[in-house]
Amino acid sequence: MSIGDSEDLDDAGFGETSRYAAHLDRGWSLLDRAEFEAARQSANHAQHLRPDAPDAAVLLGAIALAEGDASESLRWYDQAIELDPDYFEPYAAAAQVALFDLGDAIRALHYCDDALELDTVSAIDAMDLELLGAECLISLGRDDEARARLDTLREHPLFAAILHPPPSDPEVSASPDDPDPEVLEAPAEAEEEAPPRRRSRSARVREALTAHEPGEADEDDADDEADAAEAAVAELSEDEDGEPLDPEERTAQVQRVLQFALRLSRLWLDLGSAEGALPLLRAAVERFPNNADAWHLVSEAEFLAGDARAACHAALRVYRLDAQSQAPKWLPSPAQLHRKVVHILSTCTDDSLRELGQRRAALVLLVHDVPSLELVLEGVDPRIPAVALATRGGHHDGHHDGHHDSHHDGHHDGHHDGHHDGHHDGHPDSLGDGTEDRAPELTGLAVYRRNLMRLARSPEQFDQELRFAVLEELANFFQLADPRRAALGLPPIGGEALEEGLAAPEPEPIPEPALDDGSGDGPRRRRRKRMLS
Repeated sequence: MSIGDSEDLDDAGFGETSRYAAHLDRGWSLLDRAEFEAARQSANHAQHLRPDAPDAAVLLGAIALAEGDASESLRWYDQAIELDPDYFEPYAAAAQVALFDLGDAIRALHYCDDALELDTVSAIDAMDLELLGAECLISLGRDDEARARLDTLREHPLFAAILHPPPSDPEVSASPDDPDPEVLEAPAEAEEEAPPRRRSRSARVREALTAHEPGEADEDDADDEADAAEAAVAELSEDEDGEPLDPEERTAQVQRVLQFALRLSRLWLDLGSAEGALPLLRAAVERFPNNADAWHLVSEAEFLAGDARAACHAALRVYRLDAQSQAPKWLPSPAQLHRKVVHILSTCTDDSLRELGQRRAALVLLVHDVPSLELVLEGVDPRIPAVALATRGGHHDGHHDGHHDSHHDGHHDGHHDGHHDGHHDGHPDSLGDGTEDRAPELTGLAVYRRNLMRLARSPEQFDQELRFAVLEELANFFQLADPRRAALGLPPIGGEALEEGLAAPEPEPIPEPALDDGSGDGPRRRRRKRMLS
């Protein structure tokens, strides 16, 4: 349901419809400006005009979320669903809040599955829900089910429509540096007769797309593939009524599907499957060679596949493409950022971490825009926000490690939000000369301004990401247990929150970091953060 569906409301006069739409538009505009109370008043006015319509409840849910009250936000979304069970938007919003803000993957999965039953869901929205559902399954440790879900999307016609378009189709942009988009036209209809009135393009397109099942061969395969390809192009180039989209709207559709391709690849990497991610990623960078996010995932996938040189080449593409982005005016200077890091350490609740800045030989703090090319070629993620610097364990022959092989979990993604494996390679702990191994010693911390900038949209959010990056990197280096991480405001490594009321113990002396000998179960999965879009 939308604010324009006035014919579905018995008492909807033109004046009331205009007032209702105006209140909602003003409410969303005020929300964008962070004027929450004024936005709530507009939503309440709209709700008073049409108490049985779900739009005001959706706006109130967004306001509550912006104010940091995820539970209240979910309550409003549930109310919107109750008012109109066929309205897609509150399902999708509720699923994201349940997973990313409340950590309730089971509830989020229910929202996804319920929404996928709606006839009004477009093929693009359905793909969004399938990916979110797979992420819920991964969070729940149900990896086999997640793989099965992702397998159904591997050869989705929407991906083929943007990555392997017919030769006659013009280029479609999904990056500021890619060619400008032109009209993306559907294949010409053989018949000129106008089709009958359709119940919904969403249902019609989804039926055509789901009828195409990769791997099933029969005499109707060619027809099914042609129908699926035509439906995919229609989804990208037409509105719900079959009218052509404006160029900007078409570009937005293509960009959205490209982001889904990257999310799908990210989830395959979360499952440890480079072979699941690489074909789609290689097609993405071939079609959109200036998309740094795609190259970033290629780098991670190539390393996971065992090709370190290919991973470094892809990382260098990321390095060069990211350098072209302009910094916002609010980005702190290196000196300001240095003072912020000192403040984070000096006010840290963990005594042992706080002492790092108070010893006679305090921790060396380096502030750069991005990691050096030398570190990138050693396997450091070019987008890592902070790196703990340490001596090479057991070696005092003039060679230093330069960084400790700590592990970060993948985020938002996506786009990803940059908190993932910052270090692709671990340095060997022995040169074969009989020298006894010794744990590396922390000597400094490097913080990267532009990489932090990518994670934030405001000075306040920048400070939050800086604090998270600094404490997360140090907590990973010293392998702090979950109770101590919780005391620092960091998510548990195991992905599950501590029981409410469980107090974190007093900080203990920092343990020596264990040598990374490849043993153990590898880094444990954590819940990912909401991706910026």
